[in-house]
Order: sequence, then C-alpha cells, then structure tokens
Amino acid sequence: MRKIHWLSSFTDYNKSASIRLRAKLIQLLTVRHNINFSIGHIIPKDTDLIIVGKPGKNNFGLQEEWINKLANFKKKENIILDYVDHLIDEKNSNTQCAGFYKKVLNYCAVITCSSYKLKEKLSTFTKKDIWIIEDPYEFEINSNLQTIKTNNFYWFGAKSNLKFLFALIASWESEKKNNLIIHTDNKGLFECASKINQLQNEKLNLFFDLWSLENMQKVIPDISGIVIPGDPNDRFKSNVSSNRIITSFALGRPVAASYYDSYLEYKEFFVNIDEPALFKKFLNNPLAMNDKVKDAQNLIKKNSSENIIKKWEDLILRKII
Repeated sequence: MRKIHWLSSFTDYNKSASIRLRAKLIQLLTVRHNINFSIGHIIPKDTDLIIVGKPGKNNFGLQEEWINKLANFKKKENIILDYVDHLIDEKNSNTQCAGFYKKVLNYCAVITCSSYKLKEKLSTFTKKDIWIIEDPYEFEINSNLQTIKTNNFYWFGAKSNLKFLFALIASWESEKKNNLIIHTDNKGLFECASKINQLQNEKLNLFFDLWSLENMQKVIPDISGIVIPGDPNDRFKSNVSSNRIITSFALGRPVAASYYDSYLEYKEFFVNIDEPALFKKFLNNPLAMNDKVKDAQNLIKKNSSENIIKKWEDLILRKII
C-alpha cells in the first residue's frame, strides 16, 4: 500500500486551521484510493510522498530536524511544500523561520498555496511549480437566512487577527446598541482578557467564548451579520486565503469584511468594512444583504470540500500512482 505523510507539528485537526482545512482533505482522499495516511512530526518508514506542513514559527529544533529528514529522503520528486503563510520573507518572520522555508525549497518538487496572492509573492523566491489549492468552507451551506434583525453580530478568528478586531471595536458606531459574539482560541481569549478594560464602547456589548465548529453552529441562529476586519496592506495578512469569508457565506449570514486580495472575487456580495458610512449602514440593516448572501452561496460551491479534494487528487495521484 502506498503511504502519504503530512509533516506537521500538530496532529489534532481542531488546533490548527492549516491541517483541518488541508491535511484532513488528504486523509479523505487516501481512504478513497486505498492509500495509507499519517500525520505528525515523525516520517514513517517506506513513506512514498511527504507533504511539508507548518512546524511553527519559533520551533527551530523541529525545523532543523525536518530539514535533515527531507535532505535524506530518497524520493525528492515526491516532496510537496504546502505553503499557507508568507514566512519565507524575513519581513514577515524571523531569520531562522525564513531560512527553514528557503531550505525546504531545495528539496521539494512542487509547492501548494492557498491563494493567488501567496503564489505571486512566493514566485519571487522560486521558479518551482506552484499549484493553487484553496481552502474549502467548513459547513454545509445554510439556506436558512436570518429573517429577524437581532442586533447580534459575530467575529471568529485566531489570536493573530485580534488587532484588527480591537481596532474595529474602538471605531464601532451604530444607531442601536449591538452585541458582538467573539470566538477565538485559548491564546486569543487570554489576549482579550488582558485588554478588556480597553475594549469599551457604549454602542457595543462583548461576549467571548472558545472557538469550535460546534460553537459556531450554536450561535449562528441568533446572528444578524458577520464581521471580518483586517488590513489588506498588512505584509503578513494580505496573503490570507478566502476561508473565513466563504465559511461566513456558507453559514448564511450577511458579511462586512476588509478587501483582502482573496476576497475580491466576492466583493459584490459583502460590505467593505473599511468604509465607515457603508459599515454603519450594514450594522443598522444587515438583512438588506440577504439576497447577496444567496448569490454568494451559489458561487462558493466551487470551494466545497469535494471540489477541493479533486484538486488535491489531480496533483497527488500524478505523483504516486
């Protein structure tokens, strides 16, 4: 039986979006094609294909260990780098982390990226073959759109996105007082707790909880709109995939978001959160966007898990079968 290994510092799909949205699809693919799959920082013997995931920004010992294993792997044509953060650029990370990715480029045959912007930036560092394989949305499309304005809004994301949320909270203006439900990881909750005295706005009540797919589904029935603040000019975040916005559309709620490059395909279906007048109008009547949500849901079907698995199949089955 053929063997595929996803090289990762995490094995719990719920703790890392990069493996939940990407490695998990490879696992489904291997089941269909009777291929052995494993994930973790140790490469099993007789592995046929290695997909290099994220070792962690500051996990330098593990980075060196991986480089040595890749250097000694005999089937260099069967090494794929899954590149989802622009860390090869020292402006976005530390020297050692950037050095790790530069070394991996010496051994991998193919690179996968989650967005066109990421491919464009990585192309300045390598001439190797780069495939764009997007992230899927994470839920079955919810056609039960909100019909009652609840004044409840929702934000979800990792700790690295909180600085954009905090800026939004400080500038939040609406005719009525709103509630904002915030779901983030454990590190994010700690960050929110440490800043709670600064997160005060008379137009906003804040509620915090640990992010999980289950918790997302629990709150959505009471949500009027989803907010995704960001900064398209941020060197690190400008390369994000479309996952958060297509997942928001799949959840069936109107969206206000920053104009990240990977979001622009959907710009007619959401409100530009960085235009104060438009965002205030959104807060006052988010359900006016319901028809746009329906249109977006038709468009995002190309990013279903099934369609993204097919892209992985096109790449991987050529490599090992």
